[in-house]
Amino acid sequence: MDEKRESIKDKLSEIEAEMRRVGLWQDEPLPREAYDYTLAFARDTMAFHQWLQFVFIPQVIEMVENYAELPRKSEVGITAGQAFAGWEKGDRLVELLRQFDELLAR
Repeated sequence: MDEKRESIKDKLSEIEAEMRRVGLWQDEPLPREAYDYTLAFARDTMAFHQWLQFVFIPQVIEMVENYAELPRKSEVGITAGQAFAGWEKGDRLVELLRQFDELLAR
């Protein structure tokens, strides 16, 4: 695995660990209907942190492990900043997601 993909995978591990630390990681799966979203970040069927856990992280891991073409740009950090605005416990998570965006842009 190349250095960029390894860095992305490591960053995803950090993101998951931080989500667990602040209590955003959930053990129960989402209902099937939650995946029938039509809006960006699944805003119409799940909370942003659920999208991170159940859509974003698994999809990026799959791309990394299968050597699929990675997006050249991500705005997940910006969206996290909006989603967690005013929630002090979310500051580190927002920073990690912004770092993820920077990794993709390299």
